[in-house]
Amino acid sequence: MLKLGDAIAQCVLDTFKRLPAKAKPRTYPDGASEWVPLSGIVLARKNAGRSLDVTDTDATAVPDLTCVSLGCDHAQIFSVVLIMLTTFSTGMRCLPASKVSMAEGRTLHDWHAEIVALRAFNYYLLKECSALASSSPVTSLFIRRRTSEEFSRASFQPFAIKDDVRIFMYCSEAPCGDASMELIMAAQDDATPWTKPIQAPDSAMTGRGYFSELGVVRRKPARGDAPETMSKSCTDKLALRQCTSTLSSIMSLLIHPGNAYIEAIVLPESQHVPAATARAFSAYGRMAALSRPDGGATWYGGYSYRPFKVVETSKEFMFSRRAFSESTKTTGSNITAMWTPYSQEVLIGGSIQGNKQFSIRGSSAISKLGMWKAALSLARNLQLEEVEAVLGSGTYAKVKSCVLLEHRQQVKQAVRQDALQNWVCNNGGDGFTLKEVS
Repeated sequence: MLKLGDAIAQCVLDTFKRLPAKAKPRTYPDGASEWVPLSGIVLARKNAGRSLDVTDTDATAVPDLTCVSLGCDHAQIFSVVLIMLTTFSTGMRCLPASKVSMAEGRTLHDWHAEIVALRAFNYYLLKECSALASSSPVTSLFIRRRTSEEFSRASFQPFAIKDDVRIFMYCSEAPCGDASMELIMAAQDDATPWTKPIQAPDSAMTGRGYFSELGVVRRKPARGDAPETMSKSCTDKLALRQCTSTLSSIMSLLIHPGNAYIEAIVLPESQHVPAATARAFSAYGRMAALSRPDGGATWYGGYSYRPFKVVETSKEFMFSRRAFSESTKTTGSNITAMWTPYSQEVLIGGSIQGNKQFSIRGSSAISKLGMWKAALSLARNLQLEEVEAVLGSGTYAKVKSCVLLEHRQQVKQAVRQDALQNWVCNNGGDGFTLKEVS
């Protein structure tokens, strides 16, 4: 019988099939083929009178599923044209620390598939909110306007995800970082754990290296000769999202976080090592300090620690490395695809294809700049004076640290202090303003 995990995976895979050819990996005349990781966010409405489990095998119990965002990123090494017109090949799929300040909100700092899917989900939510705020009679399957009785100082957002909505995430590959370390070990000719040098500081973040160190925060993996990045692994970012919700800082000003948590992540059977995902995400692993006898930690503003389940699917993505025979030559793609029902883009190096990296014309709809501008427009339309005041002045860094988001900041601080202890912030990229980059 059909499992809900298989149905979620199929929903994402079917959505990917409908993308235009320019957003998909290519097959070359010599028979070589590109492979890519794929992630997607799927929403479902709870069945009336029944609480479903993500491991349910009853096909009749599978609710209607809607894929609302996709992220598909290049898988290996590619060339990035820098401002100095030099090139390098790193496989980083994120900006090196030395280039973060150049982004100024225009260019994505991180374009791994999981992060693109989450950013695209926030864009989808913003467009749904904008539609509800329009003068035309529009309804949303998943978003609602909150009533005046729901508002308080700590609960000020005008929108909420409906109470009966469930959020799922599909990933065609195990997230980079701690959740995939056993898979990295198994792929080595010599699986002897690499030990950490004695001189390395305890707080240092590593990439794929030193897999004798488990349960720690890691940087995005890259080649050994790649420039240093401070972008955290997808495992670590997803672990934090179990506490801050799927909402970005900008969207946390507009949507209450209470119903915005992922219920389950779906991984192919070949990519799921239960010991690794339990260590990375569960209340019995490195997040244990956030567990309580009566459930996960809770904070003001609707935030709480809500560990998601990790379930398997037998379905494989058609462009995963495993989908090809051993005789097929495979290579990484240099494109990143972003899709929502409202927009689709093809990105290279975090900017829209065909534009220079860091250029204003190359700014993605899901970039910090794009989301900030759209959120400010919505706040003005709704006459949200406090939110408009926050979004309408100052730097992006000041927006994130504003008093309206103080509870979100407290959550992040608590998680990094108690669970993700060697987290080092990727500073230097949030000092831009709307005026400077417009």
